[in-house]
Amino acid sequence: MLFSGIELTVFLKGYIHINRIFGDVNLLHIFNHLPEYDLDIGQIMDRLYYLQKMFPIDAVEITAKGFKVDGFDTIHLPYHSIVSDDAHTEVGIGRAWIELDAKKNKDSILRTIKHGDFWNCYC
Repeated sequence: MLFSGIELTVFLKGYIHINRIFGDVNLLHIFNHLPEYDLDIGQIMDRLYYLQKMFPIDAVEITAKGFKVDGFDTIHLPYHSIVSDDAHTEVGIGRAWIELDAKKNKDSILRTIKHGDFWNCYC
């Protein structure tokens, strides 16, 4: 199953990226690349405060181009932490992904992610 989506660049005290992933009816919004912005937890929370006024944030991405980043899997944010390969080079392909149990339709999958009923996986 293929999902369509777009990565939005938003300017909040600097630029950040938001993924908007389309289901048949539902949307999923992910605050991307947290480890890549060089922000401390206070700055991340500040961005999230303003960001949630613009988008219904469902999750935050805690990997950097598919690689696990020390400390980001243990930070406590009011959103589900999600991983992806977001590969920018061949070495990053398939390094991080999520797994879940859901009906095989786009909206069911997006609802499952929104509820945090998934597992982050790394290789």
